[in-house]
Amino acid sequence: MPNSINDEFPTIMNGKKIPFSPSTWERTPNKIQNLNQSEGGRDIIQKIRSDKMSISVSYAIADYVWVQFFEQLNELDSFVVREYSPRLNGYRDMTCRMEGFTDGTRRKSQKLASVKGIWEVSFTLEEF
Repeated sequence: MPNSINDEFPTIMNGKKIPFSPSTWERTPNKIQNLNQSEGGRDIIQKIRSDKMSISVSYAIADYVWVQFFEQLNELDSFVVREYSPRLNGYRDMTCRMEGFTDGTRRKSQKLASVKGIWEVSFTLEEF
């Protein structure tokens, strides 16, 4: 029996299942709308889309292969992200691009004998 949502519905990026949970996964829905004013000064709002997601993500990773995976995603123009949606109680597919990619080693983690350091990877997923 799965212990968490990530066990039952792991995040999938560009067709690859991410086998570990993120340190941060903060979803921000953005509204896309046009705002104009009438001659009388009233606002005329044309809602185009109300659910365009921006997701702040960070991972602590002890495997350089996964750091390379995220670096490769950063080079792509777009890719598909499958994430758990509490509203659907299942997967939701989004076409995204990666913005603000950063990576670096955690302080003193290179002294660990069992791994080649712990990497902090962070980025923002912007839905198309």
